[in-house]
Amino acid sequence: MKYIKIIVLALCPITVFAGETSGSAELGYLARSGNTDSTDLNAKFGVAHSYGKWTQSFNASAELAEEKNTRTTQRYQAGVKSEYRLSDQDYVFAAVDYQSDKFGAYSRRYSETLGYGRRLINQETQTLDLELGAGARQSRLSDGTKQSEAIASLGLNYFYQLKTGAEFRNNFLTEAGEENTYLENEASLAMPLLANISLKTAYTVRHNTDVPAGTEKTDTLTSVNLAYKF
Repeated sequence: MKYIKIIVLALCPITVFAGETSGSAELGYLARSGNTDSTDLNAKFGVAHSYGKWTQSFNASAELAEEKNTRTTQRYQAGVKSEYRLSDQDYVFAAVDYQSDKFGAYSRRYSETLGYGRRLINQETQTLDLELGAGARQSRLSDGTKQSEAIASLGLNYFYQLKTGAEFRNNFLTEAGEENTYLENEASLAMPLLANISLKTAYTVRHNTDVPAGTEKTDTLTSVNLAYKF
């Protein structure tokens, strides 16, 4: 794990005072009362900085829910990624990701990957990126069991802009190891409201092939957020 983090840091040149920076922030909140008293909050943040052939990005998210003053969901995620472009279509990357889920099958998980990416579709209104990687993953299950394993990863990131200005995205990731295979897919549609503000609906599926007894293999999340681009 340590040597991969060192590689990630090495792939992150200091570009604070040059290049281009872009990002987005999302927030969704839902409160119910009556027969069911519950509150739900989910938030996301992402930023990317590009300079020459380099792109560094950071993303984070939080999902919280309470029902009758009892916490039922508490999940956090954060990740950093560095890309170096070899050509208009090809790039290499290094990434570190962290997940914490108090009520999930895996209460904590770290993953570190190095890999190769290629843009399979590069059009003005749509793109498709394929990423292949390898690395390591350290996990702590809800029953206290610890796992440390090598992993292979596959990612597919699709973007399509409709004529109305709405944006459809589908991001798929799988990390396969000897102990467990993790899959995540998020499909989203962002409809513009104002200049930089849109209404975003998303459906996320997360699946683990091996989980402790008494826990579910698959989790789903449907969200409606206000999203701001900068």
